[in-house]
Amino acid sequence: MIEHDPTAIGSSLDWLRNQLRSHGIAIAERSALDLAFARCLELRQCFEVHRGPRLPTPREQLTWFGDAFGIDFMSKLLHRAVLDGLDVPKKLWSALGNPTADVILTRAGKPSQARDHVWELMLGALCQRVATSVVFAEPDVRCEFRGDQLAIAAKVSYRPRNIWDNAVSKGIKQANGRGSLGLVAVNAANIAPLKTWLRSCRRRGFSPGPRPGEWASAKTARWCDLALDAERGVVTLERPAMPTGIVFFLPILLIVEEQPGVFFYLHMPSTWQGDGGPDFAFVSALCEASKTILDRVDEVHPDQVSGPPPARVYPQRP
Repeated sequence: MIEHDPTAIGSSLDWLRNQLRSHGIAIAERSALDLAFARCLELRQCFEVHRGPRLPTPREQLTWFGDAFGIDFMSKLLHRAVLDGLDVPKKLWSALGNPTADVILTRAGKPSQARDHVWELMLGALCQRVATSVVFAEPDVRCEFRGDQLAIAAKVSYRPRNIWDNAVSKGIKQANGRGSLGLVAVNAANIAPLKTWLRSCRRRGFSPGPRPGEWASAKTARWCDLALDAERGVVTLERPAMPTGIVFFLPILLIVEEQPGVFFYLHMPSTWQGDGGPDFAFVSALCEASKTILDRVDEVHPDQVSGPPPARVYPQRP
């Protein structure tokens, strides 16, 4: 049985609601954000009796748990980043509170400018865990990491057929010349076969431990190589003027012993110098710092924060 701490689930929702309210933004009733809040609180209630809600189809599971775990992850990520000193522009708070947009990035959702802006917000918050001087500036996020000035282009892909010549290519052009190192970060929640992976995971009947995460990592790499034809796609891209890596964000739902868990994974189909390059080192640091995001956030003053939390076995759940 997977152990979930019911007191930690949704523990940053009040903080997020207060942050939005302080910027004059109310969570609109029946909006995507409002529904995600409600599902997260229901998830906590479910785990107080040691089981997740029973949902009959993979589609329902992906949507429901994508909302519940997703807003839990997003709220805690932002909570930590703001405590660490991240300055979030009101424009991005407004995007998150947009009453008509689908802003939950941990599942597929309808295209919108607000959804794209929220991906910028999430990237900036992730960067705050491992980098310094994080700002929301062209191309989307800039920061410093081990002596490199990173320029990060945030892209959300809604169509797999043109991911290379549209999302990735545009991101490279946006990042070029804006730092010493570039990164194109693509949210792939809309294009990855999450439903197929969920069915396959259920058939395997995993037990708790590292194996579900290892399996999910292998699945994403194979999908990128075969379905997205990564090798051909990367070769056809216009050569960047500076070292530039490409990374995909993949929110994978796993069912382990009939209990839901999430695997928020960053997969790099292309790095500048392989595993030894600075872009790979940066994304690896992001993965390490993400391992404890779903834990309860300690209210620590920014001056007391010395760096990301200690690493744990990845993924955190299951």
